[in-house]
Amino acid sequence: MANFSLLAQLQESRLSSRLASENPPARLEVTESRSGYEGRQLAAFAADLGIPVTFITDAQIALFVPTADKVVVGADTVLADGSIINKSGTTLMALAAHYYGVPFYVCAESFKQSSDNQLSLEEMQAAELGYRQPGVKVRNVYFERVPAELITHWIR
Repeated sequence: MANFSLLAQLQESRLSSRLASENPPARLEVTESRSGYEGRQLAAFAADLGIPVTFITDAQIALFVPTADKVVVGADTVLADGSIINKSGTTLMALAAHYYGVPFYVCAESFKQSSDNQLSLEEMQAAELGYRQPGVKVRNVYFERVPAELITHWIR
């Protein structure tokens, strides 16, 4: 096991599996990744490998970034300008990493590379969030753009 801690917002995938098995961190903090809660799969996978895992809410990201040696996220799309489209909340994680001087890695396979900078931010049904109140508009935007300037390293 490597001697570093990692804060991750990744879906359990072939690439994240390779990272965890080839050079597993000494400790791993995993975000819940609302609203689909994909972080649960990664937390279970890492725990099965014997990696000590702490599962946190997305709202706790800024509390845990300063205690991590690295932050690793996935990317749904890599735009031509080097920015990424990923799950909402990723920009806040990148900003916290930048503020605290923690390297921010993006783990993305080459097929996710786009030849342009067009983006479409998908918004899903508000009902998924389970909150309904008269007079309150509920938004459920799944994705956001993370500027290239916040990305320290790439894992491909």
